[in-house]
Amino acid sequence: MLPTSNSSPSDKTNRFALLFGTLDGSIGYIAPLAELTFRRLQSLQKKLVDDVPHVAGLNPRSFRHFHSNGKAHRPGPDTIVDAELICHYDMLPFEHQVEIASQIGTTRSQIISNLSDLALGTSFL
Repeated sequence: MLPTSNSSPSDKTNRFALLFGTLDGSIGYIAPLAELTFRRLQSLQKKLVDDVPHVAGLNPRSFRHFHSNGKAHRPGPDTIVDAELICHYDMLPFEHQVEIASQIGTTRSQIISNLSDLALGTSFL
C-alpha cells in the first residue's frame, strides 16, 4: 500500500498494474482508473487522435490494431486509454488546450489534474 500525494499516512490506497512484455521487446502496463477520470481521458484521447500530428504518420487507431497473417482483426474493446497519446495534451498551445477541453465538456485544469493523478497512480512502476 502506497500513500497518495498530499495525504496523511492513514489515508492509503492500493495501487496495482499489469506489467507486460511484447514479442518486439517493448514493455507496457495496464493500470485501473476511476470511472469519471477514464471517461474524461477517453474523450480527450478520441479528440487528440484527430488533432495531434502522429509520430511517423502512424494513426493510433489503426497502428495499434492486432494483425495476423496480414489480416486485421476486429478492434478490441474501447476500454483502454493510451497514455502516450494523451500526454501530448500538455505539449499543445494553451489556447488549443482550452478549446479541446471545452469541446469535450470539461476544463483544462480538470484534464491537467487527471493527467497528474494518472502520473501519480503509475509512479510506482
